Amino acid sequence: MDLTLGCTIALALTLLAWAVRAVTISGALVGFLMAVAFATSPTPNLFGLFVLFVVGGSVASRLGRAWKVERGLAQSSGGRRSGWHAIANAGPGLLFLQIGVNGPPEHLSLCLLAAAASLTAMLSDTVAGELGAWLGGTPRMILTGRKAEAGTNGAVSFVGLLAGALAASAGAWVSVAGTARALPQAGVIASAAMIGNLADSVLGQVVEPRLGKHGGFMVNTGAAMIAGLAAMVLDQMR
Repeated sequence: MDLTLGCTIALALTLLAWAVRAVTISGALVGFLMAVAFATSPTPNLFGLFVLFVVGGSVASRLGRAWKVERGLAQSSGGRRSGWHAIANAGPGLLFLQIGVNGPPEHLSLCLLAAAASLTAMLSDTVAGELGAWLGGTPRMILTGRKAEAGTNGAVSFVGLLAGALAASAGAWVSVAGTARALPQAGVIASAAMIGNLADSVLGQVVEPRLGKHGGFMVNTGAAMIAGLAAMVLDQMR
């Protein structure tokens, strides 16, 4: 996709996100720049995945919102994503993309795979967290299995994990639809995304409480990076 068309589509997506109050001003600005980068990437699939990430995360945040607000489980700012949120979740995927585009040509496909896995992991994590908080009942800490309050860092539920797995599968198929070796690559992306999803919970339990107010940002970024690196390793193991 050329730059002019990419900017036009990215602007339309950003204005739509702003109109439905899915993003803050900083989220709109950062999201627009990211949308341009993904729209002008070597594959349209990656931009389609970015759109799914934005729309899927926004919809998941709004499902059962009244119930989550009542219990203090809803996203702040009315569920609107800020620029920092965009950087933490989509930044690693964009980094993998840029490394692939600007690096040796023989590494491009592997970096695109990592970028797709990174974005898919954050889609999976967002959907798992939002639907798990709403429908998952009493969650358990991922490392100890102890019951915990909904919204506790590192707590997971069966419903949340199932929702995350379905989101990972959807993201993986969008990433590879119409490409060669679609089935094996979809398997790699979905598996790596779930690794990133689970890594987010583990880091949330072990590390995030020690990181202060920026803990969530750092944990999300770390989990997204882990997903991308996992995709590279899994692909090389096939």
